Amino acid sequence: MKNKKNQFFNDIFFSRFFTKSAKSFLFKPTVIMLFFLFALQPLAPVFAQEINVITPIISPEISSPINMPVLSPTDTLTPIVSQSPLAMPENLIVSSPDTILPAATETANTSDNSQSGSLPAIEDISVEGSSLDNSSAASQSSEQGSPAAQPAPLAQKLPEIDKNTGALNYNYPIAVPPGRNNFQPDIALSYNSNLNGQNGIFGSGWTVNIPYIQRLNKTGTDSLYSSNYFYSSLDGELSSLGGSSYTARTESGSFNKYNFSNNQWTVTAKNGTQYKFGYEPAARQDDPANPGNVYKWMLEEIRDTNDNFISYTYFKDAGQIYPLVIKYTGNGGTDGIFEIDFQRILRADNTVSHSTGFAVNSNYLIGEINSKINNSWVNKYALSYAKSQSRDASLLKSITAFGKNNSGEVISLSPIDFNYQTPTAGFTPVNVLWNIPPAPPGFEWNLHSRPPQFPDLNGDGLPDLVIVG
Repeated sequence: MKNKKNQFFNDIFFSRFFTKSAKSFLFKPTVIMLFFLFALQPLAPVFAQEINVITPIISPEISSPINMPVLSPTDTLTPIVSQSPLAMPENLIVSSPDTILPAATETANTSDNSQSGSLPAIEDISVEGSSLDNSSAASQSSEQGSPAAQPAPLAQKLPEIDKNTGALNYNYPIAVPPGRNNFQPDIALSYNSNLNGQNGIFGSGWTVNIPYIQRLNKTGTDSLYSSNYFYSSLDGELSSLGGSSYTARTESGSFNKYNFSNNQWTVTAKNGTQYKFGYEPAARQDDPANPGNVYKWMLEEIRDTNDNFISYTYFKDAGQIYPLVIKYTGNGGTDGIFEIDFQRILRADNTVSHSTGFAVNSNYLIGEINSKINNSWVNKYALSYAKSQSRDASLLKSITAFGKNNSGEVISLSPIDFNYQTPTAGFTPVNVLWNIPPAPPGFEWNLHSRPPQFPDLNGDGLPDLVIVG
């Protein structure tokens, strides 16, 4: 009886309590909200500490000063040996400029007494010069498109060896004011030891990296213009897809689409940017006696999807093409006010090439490269040349960069000098060229069965007679 009574009171108590609580929760939500607000507020710091949210802080070491010079990618990979004149091994320095290989040391134009260092032994090569003093660098360009003069990018300090071809490569970037949305030409002078036979418009072995498309000589000069093998400086050898469409033979990820029609090329990149090659006669290297035989098509225009464009114009003389003016920051049909022009000088050597199937005479060298805004130069590069003492060729001797600071004063940097090794001409007699094993019994060797061959041994575009016997 007692248990039933206790159970009765318990039922009444819990029933009343929960009934009252339910009514309180149903009709007084404000009380519940206030309860959670005041009950949980003291615990907020604990939860925050437990979560441990960290606000990222940008280190001041990451951000560059406004007047910091722009470095080329090679500068980030090449260690600076010293900022004082380098102690060079004697066998690396060549006092007079002569023929084939330019080379590698760079001295900095500083007044401190830092220690001298030695370069790794690169046989028969030397490049001497100075780097830019950052204190005299001009400020970075403004967003309105009126940049002050940019300091020259630091040139590559040491030549590099191409592991695939064995060629010695050296790169010298040309500083240009940035264009709209960083849409500006990328210009650099490059040396390749495999091109020493090509005595071009920047001297033996030197070229400028303006894109082009040219014929690929796979079957000989006689059939060069009847067979369609092409090479693009953007993608390498091209492969036909049928009709006028071509693509890169070895895909590198660019996915450029090539269209060849009316002796002109149009290349469309995967982002929609279009490249036009050889639309004007001056941009086509063709046979003067037969203009339909075009060997090379030079880049004439790059236009992005916002209708911004870069235009390239050329001067053609005696079969050779020279860059004339590159204009950028143009839009629609209006040319931009930023430009790069190339000044020609007469050359002392007489160079003729027949590798195109017709004579190409290079009567000029590029003596100066200017970056301009509204016809006023902001960066200038003076190129000097020397004549080879061992052959009829011009050698790029030095590059001197000029700029202007914010006050308009001209800044002249110490030149980058290139020294060349003079090869020793002549032959070394050899008594035994090879050991011929005895002929089998009843037979004798025919040592004169191979016909004469006519390969181009020295890269001058002319056949050389080779007789094996």
